[in-house]
Amino acid sequence: MDRREIHVRGKGGKDRIVRIDRYLRVRSRSAQAPRPQLWLGVNNRGPLTGDGIYQMVARRGKQCGVDVWPRARRHYDLIMRD
Repeated sequence: MDRREIHVRGKGGKDRIVRIDRYLRVRSRSAQAPRPQLWLGVNNRGPLTGDGIYQMVARRGKQCGVDVWPRARRHYDLIMRD
């Protein structure tokens, strides 16, 4: 978390580094900020579940005009980088 980035494994096992500075700044102002979970819901709803993250990724892809259909949620690999 010190580097403010996450490691994401994508299609074909390709690794990517994603910066999350902006998200962490917004998260720090949330009433839910003291919670240990990284991904928080909007409107004080608490942390996102795996299904919530899946839905959010699909929705954001659609907003960008990109079809994002992960083949299986259990295959997601999201690792926090130290």
